[in-house]
Amino acid sequence: MQLHDVLRADRIKLLAAIECEIAWLMYREILDLYGIEGSDHYEFFYDNLPRYLQRFEESEPMLHTDIIELAAKTAHTMNNIYREALGEAVKPAWDDCPDELRRSVRAGVFGIASGLSPEDSHAGWMKFKTEHGWTYGEVEDAEKKTHPCLVHYDELPPAQRLKDTIFHAVVRGVLMQHGLID
Repeated sequence: MQLHDVLRADRIKLLAAIECEIAWLMYREILDLYGIEGSDHYEFFYDNLPRYLQRFEESEPMLHTDIIELAAKTAHTMNNIYREALGEAVKPAWDDCPDELRRSVRAGVFGIASGLSPEDSHAGWMKFKTEHGWTYGEVEDAEKKTHPCLVHYDELPPAQRLKDTIFHAVVRGVLMQHGLID
């Protein structure tokens, strides 16, 4: 794995920790050279790591994978807000989602980035779900892998079509903001 394969938030933490560790080693060397007492390792990190984190937060670029992840996380969050407004059960927060759900959302983002409409995006979602063993069911059940929206787009209730439209708009907004689409 290369450093550019790591998502931005993790790259920032890793780079800040490495730079802070290098600073600690230099600090200890100077203190040892002159026989001076100073902070221990924990205190040094506690006092200095926030500065390095801020520096890398300001300088570390957003890569393509970071933007895709941001679009997926943002769309997932907005989808949860809309689900709650509809009285539906919300999904776990992005970082707590099952891997299959995150892959499904990312696949939706890639589809929209390649120009899919909300209707086409729904068809792609259905394909992803059925390939992972999901079938139509009256209620959504992750254990049984059933979902009431596993129907053609035209058969969805208006509130569910709007969910696809919101997902599409949020993803496009994030991708446009970061220059991945026009």
